[in-house]
Amino acid sequence: MKKLLSVTIAASLLVVPGQLLAKDDQAQPIVVERSITAEQWSKGVTTRLDRNLRVMGSLSSAEMSDGIIQIRFDVVGGDATNIRMVRSSDRPYLDSLARLSVKRLKDLPKITGSDERQPVLANIIVARDVQSFDRLSEELALSERARMASGDPAEHAVIALNMASPAG
Repeated sequence: MKKLLSVTIAASLLVVPGQLLAKDDQAQPIVVERSITAEQWSKGVTTRLDRNLRVMGSLSSAEMSDGIIQIRFDVVGGDATNIRMVRSSDRPYLDSLARLSVKRLKDLPKITGSDERQPVLANIIVARDVQSFDRLSEELALSERARMASGDPAEHAVIALNMASPAG
């Protein structure tokens, strides 16, 4: 007697067709876990964080200033946890907006081969014009090169999200 194997899909990213099994014993459901590469994960989370930043606040010219905001957090069980400010923009509204946008990251997929806790650094650039954006991008690139060259093996496990927001 053929039985239809039930398939549980845990992510919209994966498609697993149902299969017919020629077994008489009770088949267990297959659970497919979301698991993607670090590069795919980074792109997807960057898009989510960018959307959170845009949805949560529009900046008036009084609130807008050039700056870099860096926030470290861990992803545990698909959620952003242990959120901490590494570099402030010196604009409380912008810092708060960035922190809250990170906090709203939920149900993130697991990275293939990653541990239970994935360290992440969100690099957010806020710029009024293209010239400021280019200057801050260069500054951030130097900072990231220095971080990676620091010799700290833990820094190599950190996934950096690079957010850019030129207003011009």
